Amino acid sequence: MLASWLSNLLSYSIQIAALLASAGLVLALLRVHTPKWRLLCWQLVLAACLLLPFVESWQPTFGGVSIEFTSRVRAVQNQRPNHAVNWTGFYQAAATLLLAGTSLRLGIFVLGFARLRTYRRRSRPQPALALDLQRRLGIYAEIGTSDEIPGPVTFGFLRPVVLLPARWIESESVLFHELLHVRRRDWLFMVSEEFIRALFWFHPLVWYAIAQIQLAREEAVDRQVIELTQSRGQYLETLLAIAAAKSGLDLAPAPLFLRKRHLRQRVASLMNEVRMSRLRLNFSLAGFLALTATAGWVTVRAFPLQAAPQDTPQEAVKQKPTLVYKAPVDYPAGLKDSGIEAKVTVRIQIDKEGNVANAYALTGPNEFRDEALNSIHQWKFTKDTPSEATVEVNFRNDTKSGASAAAQDSATTRIRVGGNVQSTHLVKKVTPAYPPAAKQARIQGSVRLNVIIAADGSVTNVQVESGDPELTDAAVSAVRQWIYQPTLLNGNPVEVATTVDVHFTLIE
Repeated sequence: MLASWLSNLLSYSIQIAALLASAGLVLALLRVHTPKWRLLCWQLVLAACLLLPFVESWQPTFGGVSIEFTSRVRAVQNQRPNHAVNWTGFYQAAATLLLAGTSLRLGIFVLGFARLRTYRRRSRPQPALALDLQRRLGIYAEIGTSDEIPGPVTFGFLRPVVLLPARWIESESVLFHELLHVRRRDWLFMVSEEFIRALFWFHPLVWYAIAQIQLAREEAVDRQVIELTQSRGQYLETLLAIAAAKSGLDLAPAPLFLRKRHLRQRVASLMNEVRMSRLRLNFSLAGFLALTATAGWVTVRAFPLQAAPQDTPQEAVKQKPTLVYKAPVDYPAGLKDSGIEAKVTVRIQIDKEGNVANAYALTGPNEFRDEALNSIHQWKFTKDTPSEATVEVNFRNDTKSGASAAAQDSATTRIRVGGNVQSTHLVKKVTPAYPPAAKQARIQGSVRLNVIIAADGSVTNVQVESGDPELTDAAVSAVRQWIYQPTLLNGNPVEVATTVDVHFTLIE
């Protein structure tokens, strides 16, 4: 479960990266310099990134059931040991790191709110200040002065607050700037962006996109201030004066009048104001939407999210894909007389037409993988049974005839069934003994096991997926003694791969 979650997070991060990178490239190529429209484009792309998991079609698994077919080819085989790697610890560490980073960013977020509250409580109200400006803009805001803030700051939605350092209280352009933020409801957008940044703290392109949004927002407000005050020179002097003032650590979730890293871009935007014609603007916006949407579609197709497998009712097990045609498998050239044998395990995906849409080798010698894949790509299954399956191709050598034969069906078939479904077929259950050391240390919890059940219902293989090491040995020892009813597929007993959760609870 954890591995699937991290895999989907990686795919989702790649989708976001491709979409944001494409948006930035398209905006640069189309030369969309108007801050208002650049802001809108970045906001749309960021919103699209958040909506991707809800609008795309998650790649399904076959009802939580994986069916294994086996094909045999008489040829030479060289068995290589398969050393499984336990990634559980890595997955747990990665998930812990991601959650810790998000928690830290959210903690900083909360501290920022507390800081704003402190600023407001310690500020000196100026109720008579800028009343004419507020009437002119059609808004109302609580205005105050504070000696603690490095620069002007605006926050609040229902009761917006504008705080100014005492030295800027007489500056009409500064007041216009902050009151425009109030009229535009920019604080709500700012809070949303900081929350997104906390969730995707590990994604550099999300940080870049949010920085571009905040820069475009300030540039848009800059232009509105100049249109209202008709004083470009004085406003530029104010920007430079605030940038030269002493600034503190920016933790507050509120649009600051000036971030020093934005100074050069904002001054350049004001000095070299570019006007776009209506025709060029419409063309650029249409091109942006079309190219960005295409890039998003391609990325989603290339890195789809995987739907979680669900426990499947036993009736659904019968709806397995049936093999209609199996192409012969050629023995690798140059190895026919080597006297070795090989088994190649391949994972395949079957489309609605019954064709093998994708196949990749899981295990097996490299010398034999290409021939196995060449054959499997020509296999044909019944229609309307899209699924995933694991196929084994065995290469054996007929030393008497010296020739390789066509593939034949294996007598053993293995299916995967959800743990909740398979537990209903349990005939004999041995309760694990609580390890004395674990009981003394008051360790309790669950152990998840990956189990192979033979065709006769006995447990033949048990591997630990997760659980406290103090409890795993007792769980494995007990589950090895469990007996299940044989599982039938088309009337024939089959092996079953499933999961078992063993719970250890201390009784007070």
